[in-house]
Amino acid sequence: MNERHPPIIKQYTFGDLTFRVETPVPMREDARFEAFSSEPSELPDHVLLVRPLGPDRHPVDAWPVITERNGREITVYMRTELLPEITVANLFIAARVADLLPEHGACLLHASYVLHEGKAILFSAPSGTGKSTQARYWERERGSTVVNEDRVMIHKKDGIYMASGAWATGSAHLTANVTAPIRAIILLGQGAENCVERCRPSQALTRLMPQCSYDETDGRSVDRMFSLLMDLIAHVPIFSYDCIDHPSAVEDLEKWI
Repeated sequence: MNERHPPIIKQYTFGDLTFRVETPVPMREDARFEAFSSEPSELPDHVLLVRPLGPDRHPVDAWPVITERNGREITVYMRTELLPEITVANLFIAARVADLLPEHGACLLHASYVLHEGKAILFSAPSGTGKSTQARYWERERGSTVVNEDRVMIHKKDGIYMASGAWATGSAHLTANVTAPIRAIILLGQGAENCVERCRPSQALTRLMPQCSYDETDGRSVDRMFSLLMDLIAHVPIFSYDCIDHPSAVEDLEKWI
């Protein structure tokens, strides 16, 4: 007779959204996420239930995971022997948790998040454009703090758009449980000289949408993402910045924001 053990229950809060994770065995500890741990509550925003991947389920992707959703519950079928080798970040990414955020008026933006004088400056662009480089210049030249070099959670609180640390960290493996009002979003490009201009709404939308996580196959998710970005653009200064790889990029941008 197989002895059944109670599930391992952990809860994490990112911004003002809570996620409860129930697994049959513990996952690998990750010190980055200890700061996001919160006391289990009866009504988290979503519950991730990890279940064994049986012979009747055959994932087609490289990641051996199948997810099924029922309301706020997401059941994750996987090889549970892998759990001691993966972190909550791995689980969240495999379960595409970021795609759930638009229904809560939030999103995960591909951006470097810099905390400067109590406010968030976000550098967004496709990979390899220089987001991390510009973030590090602000850290070195202005004593700012780099919260996350790869992803930032954006959400609205009391009518103000906020930036929060997130579970997706990229190769830098850097994140922190820090939430701050957004001072500006900088859409980066590479140029022969530093050139800043305020984005038109249509320009900002066209460049931001591909950098956000949402379910592109779900029309409701697309509509929510579109509405969120239009509201964000109306309330947060957004700049286009073609710049050189040099500390002078900090000073030239600072004059605008």
